[in-house]
Amino acid sequence: MGMGSRRGRHRRRREVRRIAGAVGTVVVATAAIALVHPGGHASRLNVFGLGGALVAPAPVTLPDAPSPSPHRPAAPRGNPLARAKGVTLSLPAPDPVGIGYHEASYDWALPLHPFGRLRINGNAGRFDPPPDTPGRRYVVMFSRGRGTPATSAVDVVLHPSTPVRSPVTGRVVDVHEYHLYCRYPDMSVTIAPRGHPRMSVILIHLTGVRVHRGDPVFATLSVIGFPRVFGFGSQVDDYFKGGNPHVHIEITRPHQARRTSC
Repeated sequence: MGMGSRRGRHRRRREVRRIAGAVGTVVVATAAIALVHPGGHASRLNVFGLGGALVAPAPVTLPDAPSPSPHRPAAPRGNPLARAKGVTLSLPAPDPVGIGYHEASYDWALPLHPFGRLRINGNAGRFDPPPDTPGRRYVVMFSRGRGTPATSAVDVVLHPSTPVRSPVTGRVVDVHEYHLYCRYPDMSVTIAPRGHPRMSVILIHLTGVRVHRGDPVFATLSVIGFPRVFGFGSQVDDYFKGGNPHVHIEITRPHQARRTSC
């Protein structure tokens, strides 16, 4: 055998060792990646056309986003009722008997801009209806001769056992007893809406009140109490049959939201 033949065999052996080393490196690296990403349905790749199918790593799965804290639930959008000065009220119950706007007793109540569809405008001389929007049907009741805006208060008519929920997210700043028309015992709850420190939301005609001053409340979630049943009729009974009670809601500025005295 000649010297040329021996040199050729040495060159072929070196070439085989070089290719084998390269393939071995790829196999080891791929196996290491597969160990880092175990499980899953991997596709199969053919490396360098050598016929050895290798398993590609499974895709990385990101952890789920953390759920909201149960102590501070996110306020749902709910059913919008009305708005004033950037404060939006939600319905205090999901299925009210009726919604009626009227003139508030005191001039510190701001005019409310209703959401929904107008059914009756009993105060046409003082209320220019906005365009209809998605939402509940409502009425604007006839004037009480008070001189306040036609929609400065809203009565949400409910069945007696319906829980009254907070119409805004915020913090309770006042809970007190008073006498309606200086005669009938009633309860008032005032809420400072979150993000609007210069505004107040007032609810009256309540019983079984469950909140206290300083409590956080969340729109459509936090139960405030139940509608108070009085032994006399109300203006809203002229528009909604059944003699059901209602909760009265206003939006005011804090320095104007004060207790009435009798």
